[in-house]
Amino acid sequence: MGPQQILAGMAFLRSAPPEVQHDPTKMGALLEARGPEEQRSLRSLMKVMSPSQREAFRRDLLVIARFLRTRPEVDPGRVASRGFCMGGGLSARLATLDSELRACLIFYGEPPDLARIPAIGAVVLGLYGGDDARITETVPGFAEAMKKAGKPFSYRSYPGAKHAFFNDTRKETYNTSAATDAWKRTLEFLRENL
Repeated sequence: MGPQQILAGMAFLRSAPPEVQHDPTKMGALLEARGPEEQRSLRSLMKVMSPSQREAFRRDLLVIARFLRTRPEVDPGRVASRGFCMGGGLSARLATLDSELRACLIFYGEPPDLARIPAIGAVVLGLYGGDDARITETVPGFAEAMKKAGKPFSYRSYPGAKHAFFNDTRKETYNTSAATDAWKRTLEFLRENL
């Protein structure tokens, strides 16, 4: 599967309403309307994005963070995570597993399971596209849960910015002003917290 197929598949999956995205039977019915080659590609993409695979990624990231802390060239008290899109969601989920993680950056990624927020020990910064409703609509609930748990969380939602606004290889989503401000905030966040 090439980059264009992945992008098209992601767009197709994101276009499905949340109640369809989280119901394998409804997603299966939606896929049946696609051609055989597209179905194969979409099923492969869905497998990578499945809850069980995301859990496996999350466990792998925890192992990596722990390994980094054993390296002589790494200050074990200054390990952070950062991710974009699904990686942003994985960065947030890692923060719920790794109590030693110092800082967590989320670029337009889904929030972690709200029940796991009390386990977060990191300072968290979220950067979101204002026109990315599927993700951005979840942020106020995430912010409220972080506040109730006494966890440091700041975020910025950029009006007019789409999902993947930071990706300068995608002209249809890249937003120069949002990306510039997000990078500035990222550097400030890392300087302050690491």
